Amino acid sequence: MDQKESSRRSSKQKKGSSSSRENASDNERDGADITDKYASEILESQGRLDKYTAENDHLLDEVSNLRLQIREMKNDRSELVRAHHESMSLLAQVSEEKLVEFKSKSELEALESKSAQEEALRTVLEMMEKDCEDRVAELDAELARVETDRERAIRLQLEAAAKAAEESARKQEVEEAARLALQKLVQERQEKSQEIGHLTEREEQLKNELERTKKLAEMEKNAAVQAAEAIAEIEESAESSTTPLVESKRPPVVSRRGIKTYQESPFLDDPFNDMTYGRRIALKLQNYSWYQPRGTHWDFNGLGLQSAWAHFEHSVLPRYISKALASRKNASVGLDDDDDDDWLYSPGQNKGSQERKGDLQRAEPGESESPTKLYSTLSTPLSQMGDFGLGVGLYFSSLRAIALISLVAGLINLPNILYFASDVYSANQPDVNFLLKGSALCTEQVWVPCPTCPIDKYENSRDRIAGTTTVTPDGELQTLMFAMKNTCDGATMNVGIVNLATLGFIVLATIALSAYQKRKVVEFDEQEQTAQDYSIEISNPPKDATEPEEWKKFFESRFGVHTTCCTVTIDNDLLVKALAERREVLHQIEEKIKEGAAANTLSLSEYAAKVEHRRGLIGYIKSRISPGIPELVDRLTVLNQKIQGLAQQNYRATKVFCTFETESMQRDIISEMKVGPMTAHMNSVHAINPNLLFRGEIVLDVREAEEPSTIRWMDLDVSWSNKMKQL
Repeated sequence: MDQKESSRRSSKQKKGSSSSRENASDNERDGADITDKYASEILESQGRLDKYTAENDHLLDEVSNLRLQIREMKNDRSELVRAHHESMSLLAQVSEEKLVEFKSKSELEALESKSAQEEALRTVLEMMEKDCEDRVAELDAELARVETDRERAIRLQLEAAAKAAEESARKQEVEEAARLALQKLVQERQEKSQEIGHLTEREEQLKNELERTKKLAEMEKNAAVQAAEAIAEIEESAESSTTPLVESKRPPVVSRRGIKTYQESPFLDDPFNDMTYGRRIALKLQNYSWYQPRGTHWDFNGLGLQSAWAHFEHSVLPRYISKALASRKNASVGLDDDDDDDWLYSPGQNKGSQERKGDLQRAEPGESESPTKLYSTLSTPLSQMGDFGLGVGLYFSSLRAIALISLVAGLINLPNILYFASDVYSANQPDVNFLLKGSALCTEQVWVPCPTCPIDKYENSRDRIAGTTTVTPDGELQTLMFAMKNTCDGATMNVGIVNLATLGFIVLATIALSAYQKRKVVEFDEQEQTAQDYSIEISNPPKDATEPEEWKKFFESRFGVHTTCCTVTIDNDLLVKALAERREVLHQIEEKIKEGAAANTLSLSEYAAKVEHRRGLIGYIKSRISPGIPELVDRLTVLNQKIQGLAQQNYRATKVFCTFETESMQRDIISEMKVGPMTAHMNSVHAINPNLLFRGEIVLDVREAEEPSTIRWMDLDVSWSNKMKQL
């Protein structure tokens, strides 16, 4: 029995050991499967990492870090596998020892031990699986971050490529601009070389002109000496004669009409293109004998006529100082020889820039020190129109503004124009002049009865009314009136809205035009420095305040300013007009008397008596048409008597003009003394500082003076009643 029981136990032990070995082998196979599964996943991850590494070379460092992490994971996995094997071997060993130790226990306890072992092994495996899943999730997160970095790198590469393309295009533009600038500089250098050649020729002409001027100056000096000797002889003869009370204070006049000399103008060598067309034509016609006298004529060479044209262009027509010509002149005399880079700023580069910028300085009549040019009728800017007067500048600026307003108003009316020219309104307006296309002209009419239309209202348009005679049932004649009616629908809502918008725009534009004109007045006034900017006008001076010193002392003591000039106008217009007429009569007499004759009153009376004594019928008739010496002398005698009587009268002050040293002085005085017209007329002394009252009791009406050229000096004392009579 013992042998059987021992054999049975040994067989049980063998079965238990074999079952434990089977369980261990199963566990090993499961662990190997899991390990293989994780190994395959790791290999796939490694493949994806290798693919990303090949596509993104600049992320090698990050990929290498990931590889290190994967290697660490592999090490961890191998450690887990080794721990698993150790645990399995430990469990097997423990199981064997337990089986040996508790071999006496029942089979039920062995089964419970086995289930506990399997539960422990399952728990360990679940922990290992969870750990592996966490590591795989971390690896996937790292791979996602790598993918994001790769996309960001691609975007940065595209932006860098776009910037590179933009920089390349910009570089090409800069190179093209540099090439064009170089070509322009080369062209300007060539133009300057040509200009230097022209300036050299001009220099030779100026040298020749200088020689001629010296010769003419010598001739004029001799002529002046001869004239002085003649004047001295006339004065000696005049002193020996009796002079009337009303004798001209001018020296005796000698008629130079027979001398037939001229002063050669310094502007004969003006460029042909800068001359007026009249001067060009005159220069061309001088080549023909029927226009330019030949032979012994004093101006047979035509220099006198040329000088007259040059005087007309340089002294009568408006001109401005040309900076371009001045720079060329300076270059011709060697003022810029030390500047090696002047060829970069050749005059051709800024051709017309002075006109375009409006930087024109008007030249004085006869300006010869600086080169001048005529104002262009086409290219003179609007900002320079103030050079010809405030009114001229304001006229052209207002003209341009009105043209712009009209253009905008026309654009606003464009919907109406398109409507009137369409099929809807009048069938495209057939048989209508092209200039009237788009107007409200209607070409579609019908005849309608109009019993109440009177014929007299259609006198100017008889073709729009007609009549016909019919017989009534009673046998009487009856006239039926028909009128032509337009069938076009022009009174639509859209047309009215457009017209109303146009009217509103014109009202607003008119208000803006007023403000624009005021601004242009200030602009033109500031551009031109004239006597008006420094002067004031007093329109209500006391009648007896005719001494300029009193006014000068008043302003200097009240405001501490320096009064440069003070003019007191008086109501002596009759005296001034008589003096002006006397001067004109004397000028006519000087033109008619013989050369070398004295122009005093006694000599003129004697000469007039001789002329009248020898005058025949033809001379009498000519004197009725054009006054001769006797008539002029008689008129001179009357004027002398009139002037003598007017000079003995007492005159009252009408206006006072004061000119100060600076503009600020003028503005300060106007701002402090300016009052309303009624305040000055009523002499409201309480409306102004008592220290500013003239003579302590008179309120002065002070305002900015007008331009001297716009004042009618001989009509300053004309009353309003006389002005209304003249109107």
